[in-house]
Amino acid sequence: MVTNLLVVLINLLILLKFCKSFDVVAIAGQNYTTEETYIDAYCESFVGGTISSRVGILTKVNLLSIFNCGISGTIPSEIGQLTLLTTLGFRANFLSSTIPSQIGKLSLLEIIEFYTNSFEGAIPIQLTSLNRIIVFSLYENNFSGTIATEYGLMKSLKEINVYTNSLSGTIPTELGQLNELNQLLLQSNYITGTIPSQIALLTNLFWLSLSINTLSGTLPSIHSLTLLTGLELASTKLLSGTIPTQIGLLTNLGYLALVNNKFSGTVPSEIGQNTLLNLLELAANTQLSGFLPSEMAYLSFLTSLSISYTSVTLGNDSSAICALISSCSQTLIPWSVCSKCDGPEPSETSSSSFSPYQSISITSSTTTTSTSTNSPTNSITMTITQTKPLSSTTTNSPTNSPTNSITNSLTNS
Repeated sequence: MVTNLLVVLINLLILLKFCKSFDVVAIAGQNYTTEETYIDAYCESFVGGTISSRVGILTKVNLLSIFNCGISGTIPSEIGQLTLLTTLGFRANFLSSTIPSQIGKLSLLEIIEFYTNSFEGAIPIQLTSLNRIIVFSLYENNFSGTIATEYGLMKSLKEINVYTNSLSGTIPTELGQLNELNQLLLQSNYITGTIPSQIALLTNLFWLSLSINTLSGTLPSIHSLTLLTGLELASTKLLSGTIPTQIGLLTNLGYLALVNNKFSGTVPSEIGQNTLLNLLELAANTQLSGFLPSEMAYLSFLTSLSISYTSVTLGNDSSAICALISSCSQTLIPWSVCSKCDGPEPSETSSSSFSPYQSISITSSTTTTSTSTNSPTNSITMTITQTKPLSSTTTNSPTNSPTNSITNSLTNS
């Protein structure tokens, strides 16, 4: 009798343990139970693995974030059962395929971060129904398709970061309805068309990057974007017209990149009102001409100036601009400007290839090689032999943009 009772108890314990195992889900090398409410895994080294379809049993979880753990495979559709989620992040992993449309059922979501993976296909239109979303970061993947007009309905959005994908089509005018938007990063895609005038309605915007697309037309009126600290329109190739004088009203602007376009006319004197400007990149606008305005002498924070491959030069009273140029740690300037400041003459064998985003260091040593890194487009190595002392540092892009490296050498004697 006692023996039979012990056998029954043992079987019950085994059964209980077996059943309990169904309440555990392994993610990134850790086991999580159905009682979990907060799963935030950061891996210092890759642990691998996949996301099991059993993730759907973790119905009490409100935060699920797996960062840098090397997980691969796909996001199972069962993720749509985690209806209490407010934050969903699979950042810097090896996930692929498409995003399941079931995520559009997670009505409490405020943050989606799927950046730096290998996702592809269209961004599910169902995500636009998530009207609590604040941060939408899908950058550095291979998403295709267009930016849906329905994103204009996501009124809580503060950040749209979808750069470095394969998105195409035009910039929807409906984005101008996103009154809370702080950051719009669309660079390094295949976006075409013009910059919609509705961009001027984004009065809380502090960073706008549309670089490395194929945009055309002129720069719309943006004088209302007074909080803007960064404006990146480099290598859109077809942007034309003059640099608007309204640029001077953007008094918080610290980074202005208009490199490699078709801007014409002169550099407006109003740019001297951008007293917080740190980087000014106007190079490779071959129709840009005239003098550097003397008002630029007020740009005491300027550390990088690039106007090479333009026809811009100095006026007769150039002492203030020369002082500005010599104080810059990074300069990319044509000889027509350098010569009036007693700068070094470039070699006639200089390469005609140009990095549309990069500055070149002119250093104090007799022969110095300086390579700038982390540029959103290309890098240039410049070897200079000269005696005039100038300073040198390395310039980094303020955004996490990709780098396509093209190295050119210049030797001056």
